[in-house]
Amino acid sequence: MRATIGWLLCVGLTSTMMISAGGCGGSEFGTAVDVPPAQRHKLPATLKPGTVIKLPSGQPFNVHDKQWNSTPGQDGQANPSADATAKGTAFCKADGANGGTAWAEFQLGHCIDNHSGKPISAELRMTIDYEHACQITDGAVKTASQYAIKAFVKNTAGKVLQTLPLATHTSDDGRVSWSGTERTITEVTMQPGLGYYVVLAGRAEANSHAKTSASAHIKVKSFALEILCKPAAATAPAAKGK
Repeated sequence: MRATIGWLLCVGLTSTMMISAGGCGGSEFGTAVDVPPAQRHKLPATLKPGTVIKLPSGQPFNVHDKQWNSTPGQDGQANPSADATAKGTAFCKADGANGGTAWAEFQLGHCIDNHSGKPISAELRMTIDYEHACQITDGAVKTASQYAIKAFVKNTAGKVLQTLPLATHTSDDGRVSWSGTERTITEVTMQPGLGYYVVLAGRAEANSHAKTSASAHIKVKSFALEILCKPAAATAPAAKGK
């Protein structure tokens, strides 16, 4: 098992990551999220510049969802499971054997409503301590297991503003087992009257064939998010024509 610490700086990132269309969410896995207004964190009109919101040390995450599904088939087995907690841990795992298929997903993060009455520039600092792995019993079987993990920023109007791919692997590329810590920094301008989701999402899939087994898993040992809030820079007025 290999351990590492990585840094990723992303400003205005708009790239996307895809995983197979099977299961809930398809190629847009993990971005369907909805927290009722009463449960969202609210930035007040009295917000002081330089305010730092620390999650989950200051308050628990309000996004902690999980889901899974499986099809064991006539003679196979399928065992998916997933969890996510307000304290910053999560996992998803999928196992299949002898024709069984399974998938599992989690979402972990926070939703903040900007009630300050003005645009807020937010620097998002994420620290993720996690591990992930996948394997199959027959290397000749194509795409029998796979996983993907990413972070994304989405507003309550339904627009995904940023997608930050963190890890993805398919068993076509061999077995893998990895653990380590990554730190990601990005920025977003939060407009007044909108809410903003900052979410870590993971998905694991196992698609076994006859007389084979497949497994994939992601385990988030800890996820910490710091949000530094400051007034957004004023936009210069457009020059008037002569």
